[in-house]
Amino acid sequence: HLVNNVARGTMTLYIQRILDLQQLSDLGAQQLSHDITYFLDLLNAMSISPDPALRRIQQLLSTPLSEFSEMAKNLGSQDEQGANVTSTILS
Repeated sequence: HLVNNVARGTMTLYIQRILDLQQLSDLGAQQLSHDITYFLDLLNAMSISPDPALRRIQQLLSTPLSEFSEMAKNLGSQDEQGANVTSTILS
Protein backbone atom coordinates (compact mmCIF):
# COMPACT_ATOMS: atom_id res chain seq x y z
CA HIS A 1 0.00 0.00 0.00
CA LEU A 2 2.92 2.33 0.61
CA VAL A 3 3.98 2.26 -3.04
CA ASN A 4 0.41 2.98 -4.12
CA ASN A 5 0.19 5.98 -1.78
CA VAL A 6 3.55 7.33 -2.92
CA ALA A 7 2.58 6.92 -6.58
CA ARG A 8 -0.74 8.72 -6.06
CA GLY A 9 0.91 11.53 -4.13
CA THR A 10 3.53 11.89 -6.83
CA MET A 11 0.84 11.95 -9.51
CA THR A 12 -1.10 14.67 -7.68
CA LEU A 13 2.03 16.79 -7.26
CA TYR A 14 3.04 16.21 -10.90
CA ILE A 15 -0.37 17.37 -12.16
CA GLN A 16 -0.23 20.45 -9.95
CA ARG A 17 3.25 21.38 -11.17
CA ILE A 18 2.14 20.97 -14.78
CA LEU A 19 -0.87 23.20 -14.14
CA ASP A 20 1.43 25.78 -12.54
CA LEU A 21 3.40 26.18 -15.79
CA GLN A 22 3.10 29.71 -17.13
CA GLN A 23 4.44 28.97 -20.59
CA LEU A 24 5.40 25.95 -22.65
CA SER A 25 7.33 25.90 -25.92
CA ASP A 26 6.62 23.39 -28.69
CA LEU A 27 9.72 21.42 -27.73
CA GLY A 28 8.76 21.62 -24.06
CA ALA A 29 5.27 20.32 -24.86
CA GLN A 30 6.77 17.38 -26.78
CA GLN A 31 9.13 16.54 -23.92
CA LEU A 32 6.39 16.83 -21.32
CA SER A 33 4.16 14.57 -23.41
CA HIS A 34 6.93 11.93 -23.51
CA ASP A 35 7.54 12.31 -19.78
CA ILE A 36 3.85 11.86 -18.99
CA THR A 37 3.68 8.80 -21.25
CA TYR A 38 6.63 7.30 -19.36
CA PHE A 39 4.99 8.06 -16.00
CA LEU A 40 1.69 6.53 -17.20
CA ASP A 41 3.60 3.40 -18.26
CA LEU A 42 5.13 3.18 -14.76
CA LEU A 43 1.70 3.53 -13.16
CA ASN A 44 0.34 0.85 -15.48
CA ALA A 45 3.20 -1.49 -14.55
CA MET A 46 2.25 -1.01 -10.88
CA SER A 47 -1.46 -1.56 -11.67
CA ILE A 48 -2.33 1.96 -10.51
CA SER A 49 -5.08 3.81 -12.33
CA PRO A 50 -3.92 7.27 -13.42
CA ASP A 51 -5.82 10.42 -12.58
CA PRO A 52 -8.07 11.32 -15.54
CA ALA A 53 -6.59 14.84 -15.48
CA LEU A 54 -3.14 13.45 -16.31
CA ARG A 55 -4.56 11.56 -19.28
CA ARG A 56 -6.31 14.74 -20.51
CA ILE A 57 -3.09 16.71 -20.22
CA GLN A 58 -1.17 14.06 -22.15
CA GLN A 59 -3.92 13.96 -24.77
CA LEU A 60 -3.70 17.73 -25.26
CA LEU A 61 0.07 17.71 -25.47
CA SER A 62 0.14 14.96 -28.09
CA THR A 63 -2.55 16.47 -30.31
CA PRO A 64 -1.33 17.73 -33.72
CA LEU A 65 -1.54 21.51 -34.09
CA SER A 66 -4.09 21.16 -36.88
CA GLU A 67 -6.50 19.46 -34.45
CA PHE A 68 -5.46 21.25 -31.29
CA SER A 69 -7.99 24.08 -31.27
CA GLU A 70 -10.96 21.74 -31.49
CA MET A 71 -9.53 19.31 -28.92
CA ALA A 72 -8.67 22.14 -26.53
CA LYS A 73 -12.10 23.67 -26.92
CA ASN A 74 -13.78 20.35 -26.10
CA LEU A 75 -11.55 19.56 -23.13
CA GLY A 76 -11.52 23.14 -21.85
CA SER A 77 -15.29 23.25 -21.74
CA GLN A 78 -15.37 20.04 -19.69
CA ASP A 79 -13.29 21.23 -16.76
CA GLU A 80 -11.09 23.96 -15.35
CA GLN A 81 -7.90 21.88 -15.56
CA GLY A 82 -8.39 21.39 -19.28
CA ALA A 83 -8.85 25.12 -19.71
CA ASN A 84 -5.69 25.85 -17.67
CA VAL A 85 -3.56 23.47 -19.70
CA THR A 86 -5.01 24.83 -22.92
CA SER A 87 -4.16 28.40 -22.04
CA THR A 88 -0.61 27.38 -21.05
CA ILE A 89 0.01 25.54 -24.30
CA LEU A 90 -1.48 28.31 -26.42
CA SER A 91 0.66 31.02 -24.80
